[in-house]
Amino acid sequence: MKRLSTKVWVLFVTISALSIGIITILSYYFYESIYVAEVQQTLEQEATNFAVVADGTVTDTFIEEVDAYNQYATTEIFAVRNPRELSACLPFEIDYDALISGEDRQRLVNGEVVVKRGYQSRFDRDVLSVIYPIKEDTRLNGILYSYVPLSPIRDFLQSHLVLVGVSGGLLFILFAFISRFILLSVLKPLHDLQKATEDFAQGNYSVRVDVHSSDEIGTLSTTFNQMAEAVETEDQRKKQFLATVSHELRTPLSSLVGYSQSLQQGSLDAQHYPEVFQLLASESARMKRLTEDLLAVARNEDRVLAKEPLVAAELVHQTVRIVKQKAEQRTISLLVELDDSLIIEAEEQAMMQILVNLVDNAIAYSIEGKSIHIRLTSRQNEAIFEIEDEGVGIAPNHLPHITERFYRVNEARTRSDGGSGLGLTIVKQLIEASGGKLEIFSELEKGTTVKVTVPLWKEEKA
Repeated sequence: MKRLSTKVWVLFVTISALSIGIITILSYYFYESIYVAEVQQTLEQEATNFAVVADGTVTDTFIEEVDAYNQYATTEIFAVRNPRELSACLPFEIDYDALISGEDRQRLVNGEVVVKRGYQSRFDRDVLSVIYPIKEDTRLNGILYSYVPLSPIRDFLQSHLVLVGVSGGLLFILFAFISRFILLSVLKPLHDLQKATEDFAQGNYSVRVDVHSSDEIGTLSTTFNQMAEAVETEDQRKKQFLATVSHELRTPLSSLVGYSQSLQQGSLDAQHYPEVFQLLASESARMKRLTEDLLAVARNEDRVLAKEPLVAAELVHQTVRIVKQKAEQRTISLLVELDDSLIIEAEEQAMMQILVNLVDNAIAYSIEGKSIHIRLTSRQNEAIFEIEDEGVGIAPNHLPHITERFYRVNEARTRSDGGSGLGLTIVKQLIEASGGKLEIFSELEKGTTVKVTVPLWKEEKA
């Protein structure tokens, strides 16, 4: 398949060749018409001037003056009293009737100027002739016969045509080379973009194209780079996600397989059975939570929440009832400050999952005997849920990443607690799907504050 640059270049060259050819031909014909018209006008002007001098009569003196003029003129002109005497004035034998027909004679009698152009067999050449009548009243006393061969004119025009043709040919060759160079320069970004898309199709998501302009091609290149960057980022996240999932599943699976084989082979003492069964149950539960969280993350990516008006304070009360037993086991106090009048626009199941997860995390990372403050306030058209603990806190370098999938601040502790590392990822997804915002502030050894902002219910929607 021919390249686009070749096709466009061939098209340009063809159009240029046709244009130069047409211009050359038209210039020849136009120039010939203009030049011949000027020569004809000169012949007529000469005849007119002599006719004025003749003043209706043809004398010997007048004929001598006309003959004298021929010595310096580029044309030939003769004056005769009788048109049939014209043959005597020409340097070769001619047939009078071949030069002046009966129709021409009648036109001369009527006072008309006869102009002839073309091949004359008696001259054996192409000539341009002007026959001017010399009349006195209605009587034809003589004529002025002025002529010029057309061959010198055509020789000049043909030389002009050759010059125009050669110049046009050189111009065509120059244009062909220049247009080729320009096309290659202009279309090079498209060629680079084509190669980049081919590499991209083969799985090389790191390929980029250089952007040298802000025109349509530059915009296309920029868009391709943005697309490639987004795909590469998503591909890296996918690979990291799969690697993390494989790693997360490998540990409990290894434990399950190892202890199952030991039980099957009878290599364990019966006194260790309760401990092994508890471990198997714990690892199975952790795998179950992991798979459930993975499914939740996948569902939430395209999930559309069924929003409705909800009493925000009631959601907090339900959350406290759910986590109260776990807080009491660690002697942690749950202190609640609520604005009971706030009604939010959200999905109940999603909000409960958000609040339970956040309060549960606060309990897990709080120091025993401390307190957790749960506040509910409003600002403009938003409700703000604030959960503040007095726990170990989070280092500043971890804060930007804690909502990423499988990210753990304390790897060992999270695993021992049975966490999947997806809790905050799910929370962030649900908050964003609710049209809200998640903010986390923390300081080491002082605690963490999580703020969840969601829209208030607008009464006009009711």
